Amino acid sequence: MDPTFQGRTPQVPYRRPGGRFNLSRRALLMIGGGLAILIVGFLLLAASGDKSGALQQRLSARLATFSGIVAEGTNQIQSPDLREFNSRLSIQLLSDTASINTALATAGMKSISKDITADEADKASFDNLKTAALNSRFDDAYRTLVAQKLDSTMALMQELYNETRSKSLKASIDASYANLKQLENQLAASTSS
Repeated sequence: MDPTFQGRTPQVPYRRPGGRFNLSRRALLMIGGGLAILIVGFLLLAASGDKSGALQQRLSARLATFSGIVAEGTNQIQSPDLREFNSRLSIQLLSDTASINTALATAGMKSISKDITADEADKASFDNLKTAALNSRFDDAYRTLVAQKLDSTMALMQELYNETRSKSLKASIDASYANLKQLENQLAASTSS
C-alpha cells in the first residue's frame, strides 16, 4: 500500500470541463459558432446559383424550331399581308435568336440535351402545315400556329427571366420579348381585319 493515503480515502481525479483537449467553454462555443456560420454560408452559396439551365436549353431549342416553322412558311404563304408579316417575323426571329444564344452562352449554357431537343422538335406542327398545304388551308393553319408559338415562346421567356440571375440574359430576353410582343400584336391586328 501507498503510505501517503494511510487512513484516508484516495482523492478522486479531477476532470477539466474541456475534455481531452483542454478547451474552455468559450473556445468550444466559438468553434461551434464558426462551423455553423460556414455551413450556413455554403448552403446560401449553393442556393444562390443559377438553376435555369434546363429553361435556357428549352428556349434555345424552341427558338430553333420556331425559326424552322417560319422558314417552312416562306414558300407556302399565299396572302401578301401574311407574307409581309412572315418576312418581318423571320428577320426579327433571326436577330433575337442570335442575341439570346450569345447571352445564353455567356450565362453558361454549353449545349442542348438531346431530350430537350426532341421535346421541342414539334414534328406534329410541321405535319399539320404539310396537311394544310395539301388542303389549300396553309395560311390559316400557319397564322394559328405562329400565334401559338409566339405565345408559348414569350411565356417561356418570362419564366426564364424570373429564374435566371444573368443580367445580360435578362437584358436580351427583355428586348426579344418586346419585339415578339409587337409582332404578336401585328398578327392579331391582321387576323381581325
